[in-house]
Amino acid sequence: MNAMLRVGTRLAAVCIGLLTALGALNVAAHDDLHDDQHDDHGDTVATASLLTITTPLAGQVNGASDMDMFRFDFPGQASVEFRTSGQTDTEGELLDSTGARLASDDNDGPGDNFRITADLEPGVYYVQVDGAPGSYAISARLGGAPDHGDTVADSSLLPLQTDEDLARVSSAVLLATAGRIHPSTDDTDVFRLDVADPGQVLIRTSGNVDTYATLLDSDENQVGFDDRDGNFRIEETLDAGVYYVRVNGHDVGGYRVLAALSGDVATRNDGTVDEPDAVAGNAVVNEDGPDGIAHYGTDDYQLSEAAIEGDMLRVTVSYGGGCETHRFTLVLSNAVKMTDPPRIDATLAHEANGDACERWVTEDVVFDLGLLKDIVQAGDESGTVIVELSLADGTIRELEYRF
Repeated sequence: MNAMLRVGTRLAAVCIGLLTALGALNVAAHDDLHDDQHDDHGDTVATASLLTITTPLAGQVNGASDMDMFRFDFPGQASVEFRTSGQTDTEGELLDSTGARLASDDNDGPGDNFRITADLEPGVYYVQVDGAPGSYAISARLGGAPDHGDTVADSSLLPLQTDEDLARVSSAVLLATAGRIHPSTDDTDVFRLDVADPGQVLIRTSGNVDTYATLLDSDENQVGFDDRDGNFRIEETLDAGVYYVRVNGHDVGGYRVLAALSGDVATRNDGTVDEPDAVAGNAVVNEDGPDGIAHYGTDDYQLSEAAIEGDMLRVTVSYGGGCETHRFTLVLSNAVKMTDPPRIDATLAHEANGDACERWVTEDVVFDLGLLKDIVQAGDESGTVIVELSLADGTIRELEYRF
């Protein structure tokens, strides 16, 4: 009986072990099935989710076997930072279009998040995310850029964009080349510009740095120059050939430079077609603080020109859209700063009406400053006021209005 009892005990133990193993397999299979059924992003380049500049995507790591893949189409040339945020311990890898690893990181971001910064050329890239189970958000944004040479011999190539190139993306910033005036204003960045066919070429910067530039031909003779306040803007009709753009700054910091061959610009300036009519904007007095400004729109735009001509403010703005009516409003403060000369806060507000189209639109908008004149010195025949114009990117343009 004792021998039979021992055999029965061993058989029972074996059966329990088999049942435990089968149970573990079933749990693992269930977890894998659960991961597959609730996987928010694909785990291969063929099923990757599209990641764009400045628009974070939420993600979920469902388990040890889960991996999220994101595709990043970059038409520009700049330093780009990829990072996650949240409480989940994430790991990231940056891959090129063939799937080859370019960079990887675990904890360089805040907390346990990864952060990868890479200097990218135009192309397709992938970001692979895995790590501990939990939720996260991933984002891509333009970062700092490597310095550029200060002579034509070590100049960086500045791509010449066409109207079709600009129309393919919702923001021209994606096509711009990043640069940096650093470590002092003595720094010079030189770019080479190859013009294949004669045409009107526009070269400009964007950003918060006050830049100026000289356009040179292949013999380094000056063919263009601009040093207006803020970002420079050079428009010249150029023959086919090699040119150089020498960029300097009145202060230190990052900027983006864009060169575009525009048939529209050439047509408007050859004297055969009238300038397009400017859009009339509305000027209002804000009585409700920041909430009052938001009432007139908070949508993004880029401003390339702002000037007061007589009693009119004329601005040149660009934005993504083309399918809805866009409204620009000059929102004036109801209080004047009693300096010498007096100053007044103003905001250029933009209401896009939910326009989801991606055509890059540029237009002139004009505002009648009669209301501003009434606010500053009601009844006076003449005077001067400095308009501190706040823009969508947080910068301020100072404009002098004499009346």
